[in-house]
Amino acid sequence: MLATLIEAYEKAQHPVDPPSPKEAIRFRMEQGQFTRAELGQLLGGTAKVAEVLGNKRALSKAMIVRLHRAYAIPYESLLGDLERVRKPMKRRSPSPKHPRIRATG
Repeated sequence: MLATLIEAYEKAQHPVDPPSPKEAIRFRMEQGQFTRAELGQLLGGTAKVAEVLGNKRALSKAMIVRLHRAYAIPYESLLGDLERVRKPMKRRSPSPKHPRIRATG
């Protein structure tokens, strides 16, 4: 009974976020499930592996599905960086060479 109450309290007060895709992949590699070379075959090359693990490239949908099916990495962990992919667009300021002409009157 006490263990259930403690577990409920910890979930409410101290939720644990899922690991980032990079952390999840590295964890599985450390467990000995696959090597970096095998990961390269799965993701489409060693350059892509370096980019993914270096946070230079987000996982594509195909990569996410392959990783989940091959190494049972949870989708929740693999989808963790989707917000990083979407960058806000910059607003363009008006050109100083051609200021806007406003009607007076």
